[in-house]
Amino acid sequence: MIDTGSGVLIATICNTIREASRYALWVSDGTRQYVVDLSGYILGPGGLTGIAYRDKRLYVAVQAAETRVLVLDLALNVVGSIVDDRFRELHSLHVAGDALFMASPANGLVLRHDFGTGDTDVVADFGRPSWVAGVHVTADDVWICAHNLSFIDAAAQGGGVYSVRRGQTVLDGLGKPHTLMEYRGGFLVLDSVNSGVVIFDLAGTRHVIRLEGWLRGAAVTAKGRLLVAGGPHRLVSRKNPADVVEQGLRDTATNRLQVFELDDETLTRTYLPEMPGFEIYDLLILPAGIDLTPDEDRIVKVERGMFARLYYAALMKGLARGNG
Repeated sequence: MIDTGSGVLIATICNTIREASRYALWVSDGTRQYVVDLSGYILGPGGLTGIAYRDKRLYVAVQAAETRVLVLDLALNVVGSIVDDRFRELHSLHVAGDALFMASPANGLVLRHDFGTGDTDVVADFGRPSWVAGVHVTADDVWICAHNLSFIDAAAQGGGVYSVRRGQTVLDGLGKPHTLMEYRGGFLVLDSVNSGVVIFDLAGTRHVIRLEGWLRGAAVTAKGRLLVAGGPHRLVSRKNPADVVEQGLRDTATNRLQVFELDDETLTRTYLPEMPGFEIYDLLILPAGIDLTPDEDRIVKVERGMFARLYYAALMKGLARGNG
C-alpha cells in the first residue's frame, strides 16, 4: 500500500488494453486499493489523462472514442461531462479559481472552462507542432509545458516550460515534459524522456533528481513527501499499438509501473502498484478530510495478479481471432 499519510491517492491510466480501459481510474485510500468501473463512459481502447479536484467533484479527461471531461461526485458516480468540438487528445487539467484549464495538445490549444457560466474559451493557440501537454496557472500567469518549444520560441531547445502572458520561455532543454506543478515555494516539472524530476524557480533550474523510466504524474502527500509515477519508456502506446520492440527477459525486468517516494528530494522508497495498464498519466491526492464513498457496484477491489490474468485472456482472445 502506498503511504499517503491520511490522504486518498488517485491515479489515471492512459494506455491499456481494450478490456481494461473502463477501469482506468485507480484509488488507494490507505486501507484498500480499487479501480472504478466506468463502463459506458470509456468506449474502446483508451484511458484517462488529466485529473483535478474542486468542491467535492473530480474532473477526469477521457482519451478514447469520445474525448471529454467526466465529472464524478465523491461516490464516484458520473454526474456530468464537459464536451467541446475543440478537444483534441486532452492531457493536463488544472483548477484555478472558478475555472478548469485544459491542455489540448493535438491542436495546440489551452482552454478555460468557466464553472459558473459553463462556457469554454481558448486561452492560447500554439498550433499542433508544439504539443502542449501541460497547463498550470500561477498567481499572475498561465504556464504550459510543451514537447517542442522551438515552434513557439525559436531560441528554445527541446521541450520545456513557457509563460503565456509574458510570451517567453521559462525553462527548456527537457525531453517531452509533463506534470507541471508548484512545489516547495518553486515549481516542478517531469523530464519524462530523461527520467528527471526538475525543481526550478524563475531564476532557472534549481535541482534535478534522476529516477528510472518514463516519468509522468506527481503529487505531494500529507507528510510532505513527493510521489512520482514512472513506467516503461514508450515502446508501445495507444496510438501505435503495433510498435512492439522485441526484448529479452533481462531487458524487460524493469519495464513495470513504479511510484517513487522522495523525502526532502531523496529517494526513500519505490512502490510497485497493481494497476490496469502500462502508463500512469497523473496522480492526485485529495485534500485532508475528503473521502470517497463509492457503492460496491461502482468499484472493483484490486488483488495481486488480477490484471495479469486479464492481459493474458485478452492476448489469447486476440490470437484466436487472428488464427480464425
